[in-house]
Order: sequence, then structure tokens, then C-alpha cells
Amino acid sequence: MFLLLSGANVREDVTAEEVEAVSTRFVARETFSAKVGTELNAKRYMDLNVADYSAYVYYVATQGMDVHEFLWVDAGSEEGAEEVLKVMNERLTSQMEAFDEGYGPEQMVLLEKACVFSMGRYAVYIVSEDSEAWKSAIADVLEE
Repeated sequence: MFLLLSGANVREDVTAEEVEAVSTRFVARETFSAKVGTELNAKRYMDLNVADYSAYVYYVATQGMDVHEFLWVDAGSEEGAEEVLKVMNERLTSQMEAFDEGYGPEQMVLLEKACVFSMGRYAVYIVSEDSEAWKSAIADVLEE
């Protein structure tokens, strides 16, 4: 799911701490074991150098065959968010191709529920049983 959400008034001053507060609640509810993702994780899994951006929040599953993942990036501009969104969409496509080989069918179900979207200067990637609820909660933080 590749979305560019428009029409909403998007805050320019969203902090990583605000997004972290929402994402922490969701991670606590999830059925997978997650860890805070590092810059190295983002480069390895997303092919994204998050150090180039002003803020990010990243969670990855601790198990290698688990596709659960959450990434929020403050890209600094709408154009920057669109570029990050392209990278996120490439990650989703790559994951779907890897798990569509008949292996990990339960992971494929999660990938089909993924939400990848941008709002203003922010880009978001969510793979979870609860992707739509995460999306709604994150959108609430980003909107004025």
C-alpha cells in the first residue's frame, strides 16, 4: 500500500518523542518481539541512511524471519518524504517478493496488510497485524 495522504493539515513540529510514545504503545500490544532499530539496521534493511534526516523512529523484529517493522522519518520536506516513501515502497516490494516463494505464508499476510504513506514532510512504513490502527494513531499525531 503506497499512499500520499493529502488534504490534512500536517504539523511541522512533530517530534520523535511524540511518535515514539505512540509506537511504544503499539509495540507493547504486538505479538512479536521488537527492538529499537539503529541507523545500521535502517541502512541494512531499508537501504536508507536515516542519519541524513532530522528525526526517525524505527522498530524491527528480533527474529530474522519476522517481517514486523515500523519506521517514521522526518524528511524535512514533502519532496524528501516522497523520496523516503519510494525507498519504503521498494522495501515492501522486496519483502513481498522474498516471501511470495511459498515460504512464510503468515509473513506474506502481514506484508499484504502493510501501510506505507507520507503526510507532509513525514514518511511512515508499518508492517503489523494492526497496521491500519497504527496508521490512524500516527496520522493523529501528525495532523494539526
